[in-house]
Amino acid sequence: MRLLRIMLITPERGWPGYPNFGLRDALPDLTYKANARQTVVKRINNNLRELGIDWVEVKSIVVDPASNAYEPSYLLTLVYPGKGEDIKQIKV
Repeated sequence: MRLLRIMLITPERGWPGYPNFGLRDALPDLTYKANARQTVVKRINNNLRELGIDWVEVKSIVVDPASNAYEPSYLLTLVYPGKGEDIKQIKV
């Protein structure tokens, strides 16, 4: 969860060695742009695979409707192959 949070709070191009790692700049678009959710999920999963993490993947991400607009939280649906799904909240 810490790694996912780091991805969400890091700006795009925030890590010179891997510019796709940071997702902070894409998060405001989640509720307004049609393909933004799919793009963020794809980038998260690509980052995880790049780091050799294959035991979990993100299925979806949404803004937590119960969160504060000034301090948003995100709900990530995580899939554990062969073990099911879980929804986790990440505050940024």
